[in-house]
Amino acid sequence: MCTGDGTGAIRDVEDLGHPSMSKQAPKPKAAGTFDWAKQWYPLVPEGYLDRRRPFPITVLGYRLVVWWDAVEGAWRCFEDKCPHRLAPLSEGRIDPATKRLQCSYHGWQFGGDGRCAALPQADSERQLDVARTSSRSCVAAYPARVQQGLLWVWMDASPKAAAESAERAVALPSELEDGTGLLLGDWYMRELPVSYDSLVENLMDPSHIHFSHHNVIGSRDRGGPLKIEIEGEDNAQGGFTLLFHQKGVTFATAFQPPALAWLQPNRRATKWLSLVFYAVPVTPGNSRIVAGYSTNALPPRAKRVLQSGVGALLLRGMQWFLDLRTHEVLDGDTLFIRDQDQAALEQAALVDGRGWKATYFIPAGADRGVATFRRWLERAGGGGPAYGPFGTAVQARLNGMGHLALLFQFY
Repeated sequence: MCTGDGTGAIRDVEDLGHPSMSKQAPKPKAAGTFDWAKQWYPLVPEGYLDRRRPFPITVLGYRLVVWWDAVEGAWRCFEDKCPHRLAPLSEGRIDPATKRLQCSYHGWQFGGDGRCAALPQADSERQLDVARTSSRSCVAAYPARVQQGLLWVWMDASPKAAAESAERAVALPSELEDGTGLLLGDWYMRELPVSYDSLVENLMDPSHIHFSHHNVIGSRDRGGPLKIEIEGEDNAQGGFTLLFHQKGVTFATAFQPPALAWLQPNRRATKWLSLVFYAVPVTPGNSRIVAGYSTNALPPRAKRVLQSGVGALLLRGMQWFLDLRTHEVLDGDTLFIRDQDQAALEQAALVDGRGWKATYFIPAGADRGVATFRRWLERAGGGGPAYGPFGTAVQARLNGMGHLALLFQFY
């Protein structure tokens, strides 16, 4: 597999470590104990992809291209940059004869391992062989896998990435991880012009639901104090779980870094419906949310029906209604979170780097989840995601976006 150093060049050394990442904060962040690169990120629902053409997407400030390798029967995830003249490979094509990814600028082709397989401009066979065997003609290839209808990417392209990623499971709610549950329909995905940390903070904040989502999934007259308990606060890789109680029911919201926020409405039950969210860092000030519903409450016969062709049609119809509702829920939060991000940037200069503790006033126990996530981010996460080179000047562009643009719903 070809490996990168963050510049597009490929180096012939045994252990490169992670491609260099230029963090976007004005001051370097602490190293922390959580490695943002060596993690599985949900990239895109497989149903969004077309095996006939490449698909561009960005994660952690890195532009990537996803394409179907028909030779090996697998999705591939490359850096979206041809090593020849840096043209985007996502503007290329899948050559129908060779089944390789072809750059549309000069026709270079790449196999599933990222190595150059064809160079039409070569003057001789010898020149072609030299070019193809050079590490500089490779594209950085990231480990990828499909699980529970999602394509996942491991955001490290070093020589050890394949072995290290194989040892780490993707983050799933327990009923999908152990096979006892079923995903209801397909996944929902939407780009949001909000920061990763503010988005996760929102998902860890049950007290906003009855106000921000009044008459959608909440009601203002039901808002009030929340006693929140924390499990696993100091676990860097495993995150933590919030427990809170309403009307005799214990709710649980788990954060499993880097992306999973999983709401289980009845913690004490043996059967439940889960609301599953993934908050994916895209660039500073931009995130992607992937959402779905899963359950282990279906009897075996109902589960078999829903997994059949007829069941797929029923779930597709249900998906349409669920997506409309999810749009409405996210619309209720996006404007608040985006303006919160803007205010935080403005306040940062006034509090002399003291961060959220100096800018937030959170005296009530209902904000305990927010405080716990912020502490995790500081202690284990080095202050926030380590973004790559495509993370520059994004926030400045967002400043001029109107509310209609912020609420754009379609990917």
